[in-house]
Amino acid sequence: MEGHYGNAMTEIALALAMAFFSVMVLAMVSMGAGSSEAVDTASTATAETLRVSPSKPATTAQPVAAKARIIVFYQGQYLDDKLQPVDPAAIGTEDEIILAIDPSLPLSGALEARAALTTQNITVTVLDQRWMRSLKENTK
Repeated sequence: MEGHYGNAMTEIALALAMAFFSVMVLAMVSMGAGSSEAVDTASTATAETLRVSPSKPATTAQPVAAKARIIVFYQGQYLDDKLQPVDPAAIGTEDEIILAIDPSLPLSGALEARAALTTQNITVTVLDQRWMRSLKENTK
């Protein structure tokens, strides 16, 4: 009977050790997750890289496309809404731009396309299937 008593105490000690280890791991994870320095650095880098402008409340009922100029970036070229070539340097810095990119363009390509435009007020979107069909037909 004495051997059975020792096994129960061993099982209890093992359970307590596992519980302590679990609490220790949770405490370590919670201390690491609250690091505000890493979060601040990441948000600053993103804002500087993309030059994000603060959002403004809509003051008119006009759709965005009616007020903004559409620029299409396709196969390394900048095109206007009529698919005519546009020089990115000729776009004014105060213009409101909608930059439409190919959905298959990698993020690095989208960032490069965005960086070539000097204006601060840019909305980046992807081209839908109708635009893609039209672009493929016109570039043949």
